[in-house]
Amino acid sequence: MEENNLLAMSREVISKYPVADLATVDAEGYPHVRPMYTMRVDDDFNVYFATSKVLPKIQEIEADHQVAVSWTAMNPGDMTDWQHVMLKGIANVSDDQKLKNELWSDMLGKYFQGKDDPNYVIIVIQPVELLYTDEKHYPTKHLKFEQ
Repeated sequence: MEENNLLAMSREVISKYPVADLATVDAEGYPHVRPMYTMRVDDDFNVYFATSKVLPKIQEIEADHQVAVSWTAMNPGDMTDWQHVMLKGIANVSDDQKLKNELWSDMLGKYFQGKDDPNYVIIVIQPVELLYTDEKHYPTKHLKFEQ
């Protein structure tokens, strides 16, 4: 599977199923997985999530920037019709106001007082490796990103 096709198929999964599972490592060394809504995947496959800076995941990212993100799209009527994307990457937390303005969505109003809320931050994940699999492309296909 060529690189452009792998990226396109991965983007399709993310657009079908934007709620991802973000895994960090907690203070005791265990994986901590939680659902996150994918705000954006840019041309370089950097992934963006909105969150609050007072949540444990921020301290976990600051302690260990290596994370994994997973998206799965599945046809509930056909258990053999599924696609899975996993991204290994380096996470950083941004409070850049321009970026926060660009990514703001009305759905975030449930969690924040607005674009200027000091607790509103963006997690930016720089890709290291992309893994893709589905019922037709097995074993998993890998793409390493240049650092």
